[in-house]
Amino acid sequence: MSFHGNRWGRRLTWLLLLLLGLAALLGVPELRDPRWWSDLVAGAGLWPWLLLLALQCACAVLMLPSLPLVLASALLFPEQPGKVLLLALVGVLCSALLIHANAAWLQLDRLATGSRWQQAQRWIGRHGSPALCLWCMAPLLPSDLGCYLAAAAKMPLRRYLPAVLIGESVLCAGAIWGLRSLA
Repeated sequence: MSFHGNRWGRRLTWLLLLLLGLAALLGVPELRDPRWWSDLVAGAGLWPWLLLLALQCACAVLMLPSLPLVLASALLFPEQPGKVLLLALVGVLCSALLIHANAAWLQLDRLATGSRWQQAQRWIGRHGSPALCLWCMAPLLPSDLGCYLAAAAKMPLRRYLPAVLIGESVLCAGAIWGLRSLA
């Protein structure tokens, strides 16, 4: 079965995860309290940071957005926005390297089916790293998909990594400090 052929299975998995998360939030009131989460991780040392890093890398492989995880990290550690940004960028770096290294194995050139995705792949292929950088800055575009498309277009790593890191650093910093100013 091809990567694209299992589209309904992925959608069903996303829906199931969303429903399970919603049920947990509705059924367990403590999960809605940021102080409960802060108390939970307060004495845990390095483990919450390592878990968040592992989850960010898993998000890229599973094509799940990692921005909600970055926002959750900013809520968990409001007094450490620099560390949250560093964690997010290390996660982005690991994810980008995983995507780029495994592009051929995952047959990512077959991922872009349909005119919109083929247009996006041509746009990234034609404009290169500035296009990927802008893609990664946009909060409503899935950054990992932009990375997949750039890797499938065989963008060299020396242009790919800076574009991803610059774009994601702008997006993550804006989200972290924006959330911090709201709180």
